[in-house]
Amino acid sequence: LTPQITNLITDNCNLNRIKLNNELEKITTFFQNKKLEIEKIEELLDIRTNDDFNQLKDQALLGNKKETNILLSDTIIEEEKNLYYLNLINLRLLKIYEVLKSNNTSIETSINNLKPPIFWKDKANFSAQTKKWNKEKIKNVLNEIYKLELKLKSNTSSKNILFKKLIVDICAAANA
Repeated sequence: LTPQITNLITDNCNLNRIKLNNELEKITTFFQNKKLEIEKIEELLDIRTNDDFNQLKDQALLGNKKETNILLSDTIIEEEKNLYYLNLINLRLLKIYEVLKSNNTSIETSINNLKPPIFWKDKANFSAQTKKWNKEKIKNVLNEIYKLELKLKSNTSSKNILFKKLIVDICAAANA
């Protein structure tokens, strides 16, 4: 039993002793006469993790504070991919800006005229995000993204903390 496995089990139980006892019983039953493997324990405990950054990005751009907070703790944010994540946010904001720039037509028409087109499953989400943002807020957030990108490219420590702060700031800006 490694400290990593112990922390995984206790974190999953949220200091609930009854749940902790149930999880320990489940682990002892499953791993009887077997070596403990962290991957199998994660699967057995059904630990909620999310490796899809797009869900986090979409909820932050919608300004959904509760869901953004949950996804911030559940989403695996790889430090090496922070610039890629910034690029995803940047591209989405630029698409929203492009829709807002064509103010002579309806939002739906502007979305349908985008090149490359928005994927059909994402249209409702994109439309809701477009209604939350204006040109000024987008310019401010793009400026913040630029500043963070410079910090990330320099040897700044705590890159994930800075990145998560940006996500929270984006969520707050969507609601401003």
